[in-house]
Amino acid sequence: MRQLVPEGTGEAETDLIDNDCRTALLGVLLNDFSGTWISHPYATSTAENKLVQLRAAQAAGLRVPRTLVSQDPVEIREFCASLDHRVIVKTVRGCAHQPLLTRRVTDAHLAAEQSIRLAPAIYQEYVPGTRHIRALCLGSDIHAVGIESGELDWRSNLRGLVSGTTRPATLDDATAARVTATLKRLHLAMGVVDLKLDPGGRPVWLEVNPQGQFLFMEALSGTDLIGPCVDFLARQAR
Repeated sequence: MRQLVPEGTGEAETDLIDNDCRTALLGVLLNDFSGTWISHPYATSTAENKLVQLRAAQAAGLRVPRTLVSQDPVEIREFCASLDHRVIVKTVRGCAHQPLLTRRVTDAHLAAEQSIRLAPAIYQEYVPGTRHIRALCLGSDIHAVGIESGELDWRSNLRGLVSGTTRPATLDDATAARVTATLKRLHLAMGVVDLKLDPGGRPVWLEVNPQGQFLFMEALSGTDLIGPCVDFLARQAR
């Protein structure tokens, strides 16, 4: 299906073109594709919901930050006070046109009642530390990379990630089993999982992206990820 968007097309029109092309293609595939999905579109769509992810991770035994999803200013202020105002905020879904990174909640945020009431957001206990893990999960095979970054959301400074701050990592057996169980609960054949190590070295679940980026991890850490991914896809195709 070929998509051509003329120069000068407005944002609303571009959204219409993108959505209709995507939905038409998905409909054709759902009706007629008889191969193996990596992962099925229904599972992918459901797993992209951060609330569903959190429940699945918690049910699988992973540590998750204390969380509030709300647009009630009073409720949010009480939650922040209960955590000594060590709280972050991130979008429930967000939008492609203007990606928003995870931020620490400030007094200015809490004072903006009108903005708070517009839409729910995810408020979570801040996990201190600089050690992050991004794990490529291919079925029960997990290939992890450790990322050393002082940024709250390391994605805000990808250029700052260099060899030496990004290196191969290994999940302990219990955490690996819980991550695998989480993906099974979400019916995902694969996923890219983000964890953060607290000051005691204990992994805390952040989120999973059913089709997350991982090739940059190979370039920065020297970990072979393309090979295992190709092998996984070949096994699934048999």
